[in-house]
This record gives sequence, structure tokens and C-alpha cells, in this order.
Amino acid sequence: MKTLITLALSSLLAAGCTSEKQEVVPEAAPTVAVAQVHDAICGHALPEVGKCGNYIKIDGEYVVLEHPSLGKMDYCGAGEAGAKVKVAGELADGKFVAVSYERIN
Repeated sequence: MKTLITLALSSLLAAGCTSEKQEVVPEAAPTVAVAQVHDAICGHALPEVGKCGNYIKIDGEYVVLEHPSLGKMDYCGAGEAGAKVKVAGELADGKFVAVSYERIN
């Protein structure tokens, strides 16, 4: 009886082992957003917007800038000259959602 059980277990274990090597696939590294300097301006200085809000120039167009540290009128005092900001993030639903934010001037 012991011999029968031993043979049965041995065949089950052998069935699980193969001589084929399994390829190890490395995990993809997480994407890290790189901070870049952009122009920022209050929406009241943009003819197409005409009301206060935080806007950032991405690929030649101004879009809404969102970051938890920003109020509604952070660039109002900068007028048409605007400001420079260093941000990292991504465009989502027509807005730039920043994960890091630093005002340069």
C-alpha cells in the first residue's frame, strides 16, 4: 500500500516538473512624470476665456491647470505677462492635472 501511494505521489510531482525553462518577464517600471517649465496665465487675460482661472500653455494652447495647492486666481496679479510654472502631470479631459507644481516667477 505504501508503495502504491509513493508511486502515485511521485507521478503527480513529476507531472508538475518540466525540463522547459520558464521565461521570466521583468515588471514594467512605473511611469514617472517629468516636470517641465510652462507659461501660465489667468483666464481673464485670454480673450477666448474672459474670466479668472488658472491656465497653462501646453503644445501652443492654453488649458485649465489643476493642482490641489492652486486657488481660482493664482495668476490674476500677473496680468497679460503671466507667470512661469514648473509642473509634472498629464492632460485629462481637456485639463492639465498636475502631480507636482512650483511657481518660478
